[in-house]
Amino acid sequence: MLSDQNVNISQSKKIAESILRQSDFYIENPIKPTPWDQGWARIAQIAYFFPLNYIRFEAVLREAQRQNFFSDLVHFFDFGSGLGVASQHLEPLFDFGICIENNPVAEKLHKQIQKSNKLKWTQRIYEIPTPIKTLATFSYALTEIADIPDWALNCEALLIMEPSTQQDSRKLLGVRQSLIDQGFYLWAPCTHQLECPLLKHSNKDWCHDRVFWDMPDWFKKIENELPIKNRTLSFSYLLARKKVPPSMDQKARVVGDIQEEKGKSKIMVCRNDSREFLSWLHRDIKEQPLARGMVIDFPKEYEIKANEIRVTTAIKTNPR
Repeated sequence: MLSDQNVNISQSKKIAESILRQSDFYIENPIKPTPWDQGWARIAQIAYFFPLNYIRFEAVLREAQRQNFFSDLVHFFDFGSGLGVASQHLEPLFDFGICIENNPVAEKLHKQIQKSNKLKWTQRIYEIPTPIKTLATFSYALTEIADIPDWALNCEALLIMEPSTQQDSRKLLGVRQSLIDQGFYLWAPCTHQLECPLLKHSNKDWCHDRVFWDMPDWFKKIENELPIKNRTLSFSYLLARKKVPPSMDQKARVVGDIQEEKGKSKIMVCRNDSREFLSWLHRDIKEQPLARGMVIDFPKEYEIKANEIRVTTAIKTNPR
């Protein structure tokens, strides 16, 4: 059963109605918190937003682990924890976690979903045990607050995941530069510590990632009742620490989708503060298995054509 509304997961149409109502609420009230006191909101969160955000966070976690981002960290704070998307992924990796949630309904539901003696709940932070060993995580929380709180900036590491909308993603690019100015180093998705080229050279571009997922049958039935489709899931994120990251020299990250033109293809990549596209002629390379979010080994041989990096051999990618 979903929440206290006597709704079964098989009641696709009724669940879809709740999801649409929740979506309308977010559109009309972009900075307001989730109305957990409303039954339709609880249904939408449990049956729809929670599983989607769980998959998104799982992708961020994979990248963090690939980078060994959590090395030497033992505590985490989950700001605006909601149903526990972040803490469910992080709890097995840490000694203990603090969930910061000011809504008692959300806290109650989270405790029902995730039973753990390693988690504690609070509505505000009074003390950070060993900041140098602490991670602060913000999952879809910056839409509700003006700035990252000072207590989080005292922590060694920050993990931030936000919606992939142009507005939210560009706001996150501004947060990125603020973190660098305050002594943090970006571990991902950035491969450098220079200005973000999408913020520096464009008024409309934004950085976001995308993952594919296997949609379960029960979710497909709900989605069939919705105008929204989720064949892929997009999100924006930052991994930042005060510790210097491993060198990413000669690496670049794919930050766009392949654009097909007559006789050639190109895709936006990020390796410094320049807005650049990796490109190749179809006569040289028929297909490149490149996708948004991938880290690639930068080619040793290339030719610069305006803002394009023209290559003639296939690019080596790094596993995600």
